[in-house]
Amino acid sequence: MVLLLGVVFIAQAAPSLHSPHKKLPHRLIHQFPKGRWIENIAIRPNGNLLLTSIAPSASVYEIVDPLSASPMVKLSFTIDSVTSLMGIAEVSRDTFAIVGGNFSSKGGVKGSVHVWTANYTNSGTPAPQKKAFIPDAVLPNGATAVPGHEDSFMFADSTLGSVWIADLATGKSKISQHFPENESGSDKPLAIGVNGLHIRKGHLWWTNSAQQRVYKVRVDANGHTAFGARVEPVATIPALTLDDFTIGPGQDDIIWAATGDNNTMVAAGPNACKFGRGPRDYNILYVTTAGQTINGTSMGGRVEALDINGFDSSGIE
Repeated sequence: MVLLLGVVFIAQAAPSLHSPHKKLPHRLIHQFPKGRWIENIAIRPNGNLLLTSIAPSASVYEIVDPLSASPMVKLSFTIDSVTSLMGIAEVSRDTFAIVGGNFSSKGGVKGSVHVWTANYTNSGTPAPQKKAFIPDAVLPNGATAVPGHEDSFMFADSTLGSVWIADLATGKSKISQHFPENESGSDKPLAIGVNGLHIRKGHLWWTNSAQQRVYKVRVDANGHTAFGARVEPVATIPALTLDDFTIGPGQDDIIWAATGDNNTMVAAGPNACKFGRGPRDYNILYVTTAGQTINGTSMGGRVEALDINGFDSSGIE
């Protein structure tokens, strides 16, 4: 089935899920070949898109000038020591941290998870640098930087129901958050608990796929749970699949979450989304997909650009 984005107005006293009042215009940026699973997305300062790949290789792709009539897609690098790359976040200007490991139909593999950085400042094809090994992590997923700390990188572990924080300078890592609200409540290897992950306005926000909920908790400047802070439920999103999310555009308090319902035909298998960073694409939401079989046709991952200029929030109290 064709999947969509759920919209949550978190500025409300009682946040709730809404669908756009009309179908928003969108266009295909790039269609990857069959078998290419695109997992996550980050935006470079110059507006180019960086995409991580779970299968068939642990690769990062760059889409140059995504708003052009014919965007150029190029392979930045492939890491041969693992099968898959998952979360990606900008830890300092034009430098990105990426988490990856071994992944199969049976789930993640403990003892395979590493974090790399890629510096795009002087090169469009940077050599990834291994920064941390997290031996006890199992299935990495969404990731976030810690504002003001370029050596800190946080990522979700969907199997353990935990959030890890890695020190990119020392290579050390530890679990920074573990709550019942992170967990899937199942011992099945592919049960997904905490999924998408972002720090914003002094809180760590996350989606829990199994619980179909968005949560937040207040954090300190280092990304750790603030003293006395409690997990707060933000919204329940009843969906076939609740994956990654973003909040925006800009300082707008609206969550755009990749979900598995069929209200709005956006893309097959959406799993991550991110707003553009420039004046031309401030209201453009880039959506990545894993790929899916639609009407008997198997499709690879793709990137769509969703124009939210026509998004109608009238009537929302």
